[in-house]
Amino acid sequence: MQGQILELEQEVDQMEKSLAILMENARPNTAKVNALKTSIRINKDLIEAKQAELTQTTGGADSLASKNARMVVAEADYQTREMMVQAAVQSVEAARVAADRQARYLATSVAPVRPEDPSYPRKFENTLLSFLIFGGVYLIMSLTASILREQV
Repeated sequence: MQGQILELEQEVDQMEKSLAILMENARPNTAKVNALKTSIRINKDLIEAKQAELTQTTGGADSLASKNARMVVAEADYQTREMMVQAAVQSVEAARVAADRQARYLATSVAPVRPEDPSYPRKFENTLLSFLIFGGVYLIMSLTASILREQV
């Protein structure tokens, strides 16, 4: 629309120049002058109509200027959303890298080997220890019993 308006304005400028050249003559051709004036008026009316199309609403439809303004706002919103999506993708990638780092510590790289001889319970050591404790208890009881017999 802007291109058509610009083209019409250039035509009007050319016609006005031609009209000015014709008017410089001492006796200009009246038919040519009237034809140029009519063409200039028609072109100016077309320019006004096209400019009105750009700025005025017709039949409930929005004007091209308001559509253009909404389009600019929508483009800005789209760019903002696109930047938000890129930031979210970057944060997901950073989280994935951090999770991969943590997974190294959680995974067992080698399965543990079970010993052939268990380290606990120690049967022989526990048996020896229980004999010593019960032997000590027996000695203390027998000494106490012999001391009590002598006293009686």
